Amino acid sequence: MSSIDVGAAIFHRARGVGKVVDVETRRWERKDTRYLVVEMTALSYTIRIPETSPYIRPVLSEPDIIFATLQEQAESLPDNYKSRQAKIRDAVNSGEPMRIAAAARDLWAYSESEGGSWTAGGERLYAQAMRMLAAEVAASKGCDLNEATDLVTRAVNGTGVSS
Repeated sequence: MSSIDVGAAIFHRARGVGKVVDVETRRWERKDTRYLVVEMTALSYTIRIPETSPYIRPVLSEPDIIFATLQEQAESLPDNYKSRQAKIRDAVNSGEPMRIAAAARDLWAYSESEGGSWTAGGERLYAQAMRMLAAEVAASKGCDLNEATDLVTRAVNGTGVSS
């Protein structure tokens, strides 16, 4: 990833969206490394991430792919809860917007199906995915997190999205 400036919004694949508030250079073993000081959006804490970390990327410039994925037909999930959670966890931890949105959509559809129900782990993964998606939408659209959460929730539960 190329140089990132203060004020830029980034996506960390395990932690979600944050805003770069400062850049620090630290010396370790005779090598200078640039660290981004990032305020994380959804959970309000600050972390330092090496600028060259493979776990970060710029936020989407347009969140349309998130909404399109959330509104697509859900794919079936494994009946076994361990297999189901492993599949969802892999998607959420990928940091890829389409995979995270598909995981949230599929888990929502599964929970609403006749044979489906929420497990504690499934609820946590769903909440994590929704927080990540809402934070990315907020950063992309320049809206607040509550509005973005509403947009993402309406898209996943099929009540529509107005851009």
